[in-house]
Amino acid sequence: MKVEVVSRLLAIAGCILAVQPALATNEPAPTPTGAAKAVKTRDPNRMICETSLETGSRLAKKRVCMTAAEWDERRHEDSQLVNRAQVQRSFESPN
Repeated sequence: MKVEVVSRLLAIAGCILAVQPALATNEPAPTPTGAAKAVKTRDPNRMICETSLETGSRLAKKRVCMTAAEWDERRHEDSQLVNRAQVQRSFESPN
């Protein structure tokens, strides 16, 4: 039984080593086309809707729709709020 397991592991290792040189090419990654570039650029007026769970309930959900710019602003404000809370807590006395 041990010989069978070892032989299978060696066969798998051989396959991996045989495929590895084919995967290690030095060709540059393909550049995105014009359509792909358009998808990557963010339209600040694009509407984005997210569904979140209501606090205190396992079943209630709330759907919030805002523009991409509004979501960015909200994330920025949330980040600032967390940073202020952490700084304030670090200055509090340990007693």
